[in-house]
Amino acid sequence: MKDHTPKRPSTPGFTLIELLVVIAIIAILAAMLLPALSSAKERSKRIHCANNLHQIGISLSMYPGDYNDKVPRSRFTDDLSDNDDTSYDAYSGGLTVNEAYGLGQLFEAKAAPSGQTFYCLSGANFRGGTGGANYLYERTFERYSGGPSGWPYWLKFDNGSFDTTTRVRTGYMFVPQSSTKNLGTRTTDHGNSFIAPAICPPNSSFSCKISDLSARYAIVTDLIYRLDMISHRAGLKRPYALNALFGDMHVRMESDPSLFDPVKVWDGTGADGQANSIEDIGNNFRWLIQAMQP
Repeated sequence: MKDHTPKRPSTPGFTLIELLVVIAIIAILAAMLLPALSSAKERSKRIHCANNLHQIGISLSMYPGDYNDKVPRSRFTDDLSDNDDTSYDAYSGGLTVNEAYGLGQLFEAKAAPSGQTFYCLSGANFRGGTGGANYLYERTFERYSGGPSGWPYWLKFDNGSFDTTTRVRTGYMFVPQSSTKNLGTRTTDHGNSFIAPAICPPNSSFSCKISDLSARYAIVTDLIYRLDMISHRAGLKRPYALNALFGDMHVRMESDPSLFDPVKVWDGTGADGQANSIEDIGNNFRWLIQAMQP
């Protein structure tokens, strides 16, 4: 007698069409979720950078108590019509207290305990072009903490060498605009007239005291250098955004499209050939930081 083994019922599997449908559904869900995740990541970085500005504000509030009510000096001075990139210098020419400016003076005075506070986390995402020139490198703490004592030190290039221009740049602009003194009428490259508030330089006739600051003007902002190095994004309709610390030490995100107009504001081409750079059009820079709303 033949032994008949019962056949197992066949288990139905996925057809090719069903598999493609599942893959399509997964792709659609991923396309829906990724922008939301990217937006959440950007918001977290923007909050981190705003927290840095809050800490800088606390440090600026502490500093005048030990320095006759004066605020730190900025390398960007009232007599400059260009080279506004000096306003992000913490040190220039050396690494001692005598060569410290702005946020570097906060560090030297121990009002700001860590140089890491002076760099926006989003700064690691934006690098103005390619190549080996110092201005093409992103402004990050790691780039300036490669010295024997860590930060501050000169910019470290990808090949391990260091910048020889002896400047320690930060990820924030220090521009202590006065609410009591101004420089009279100035005009941007495109004819817009405005009254420029004073920025107290060393040995200035302006008092440069904490009492000169107010909620009316920004005094520290995210990096303002090249349009393609703006630190933050505010959405599809407002692709650029900057955090700003005002004279009463509150922080606000600035996303007004007029501040980021590539033609009327950011149309400069510097001596080094950089396009969409505001660094060599000082009045445009002065208009921009004044136009930020408290």
